[in-house]
Amino acid sequence: MKQKVNTSSPVTEDRLKDILKESEERLEEKLDKKFAERLEASQKAFRMEMRYEYSVMKEDISRDMSKFTNLILTAIDPLLKELETRQQDREIGTAQIKNIKGDVENLKKRVTKLEHS
Repeated sequence: MKQKVNTSSPVTEDRLKDILKESEERLEEKLDKKFAERLEASQKAFRMEMRYEYSVMKEDISRDMSKFTNLILTAIDPLLKELETRQQDREIGTAQIKNIKGDVENLKKRVTKLEHS
């Protein structure tokens, strides 16, 4: 932006210093604005990159946890099957013992009757 020059007054050293100082301030102000804009754009890009990295890490962790869970379930499944089989065997054994105890009691009664007759 051009300034109007007043040719009627002579340019003094003080006036030149004032003009130079004003120019420096305007230039500094423009540079500050540009720096602030670039800094803001840089921060925005950094935030976007961090969000992307976070989402990638989240997906990786989720995938790894899924693999780990599948591995654990695959290892535990035969154990759970074995426990279920053992539980069924115990239940069958208990039922058989009750039947045998009933039969033994019945036999005791019959033997007692035979001995008394």
